[in-house]
Amino acid sequence: MRVVATSMYADFFHVGHLECLKMAKELGDYLLVFVDSDRKAILKKGFVFMPEEERAEIIRNIKCVDEVVVVDTPISEAIEKYSDRINIFAKGGDRTIDNMPLEEIEACRKFGIELVCGLGEKIQSSSNLIDNSSVIRPWGKYTILHQGLGYAVKRITVNPKARLSLQYHMKRNEYWTVKTGMAQVAIGDYMCVLKENESVYIPATAIHRVTNVCNSPLEFIEVQTGAELNEDDIVRLKDDYGRI
Repeated sequence: MRVVATSMYADFFHVGHLECLKMAKELGDYLLVFVDSDRKAILKKGFVFMPEEERAEIIRNIKCVDEVVVVDTPISEAIEKYSDRINIFAKGGDRTIDNMPLEEIEACRKFGIELVCGLGEKIQSSSNLIDNSSVIRPWGKYTILHQGLGYAVKRITVNPKARLSLQYHMKRNEYWTVKTGMAQVAIGDYMCVLKENESVYIPATAIHRVTNVCNSPLEFIEVQTGAELNEDDIVRLKDDYGRI
């Protein structure tokens, strides 16, 4: 039996992943899929759109897939761990021998595993799908990265020199963490400037505003908590775009 292994974040899963899995299975008799963990996704892009358990379960239920393993270590270490089983290691259309991690190439060579790259064309990407779900606002845009009962996570991008309305919320608290750029934050009479990886907490009913003071986009992560989370819970006091 020829075992084919492949790896993917699949955050979130789309038709390009499905094409890769189908083509990988055609190379052998048994398909083993390494799914990168939430921790690795956060290290790579700063957030998780779909939890690892959900990603793994979706892939596990695809007809051509025989086994799924969530991997919290470099894929090269997973290849080594399963090297006594793997005959072929295959990667999707966006991977070539020139852009694959060197450690993965060396692991395949070390254990005599055939390496196959570029399975199909890259017909979709998770990052593009996430970007396409963004909500455009006069000051920039926001994207809901994840939400559940009593919480939501957004990525907010503020255009250069733009600012959100002076506002407050009745039913939700917010926790902001700057990823790129510099944010001038006003909470009541308190004023501060946040740089990369710095955070601030905004309780419900607190009047607040964020301003991008730079000539490049500001990006921050907003975690909302509360009994009711929706865009109707915004009371605007001042607004540069006439939305009061």
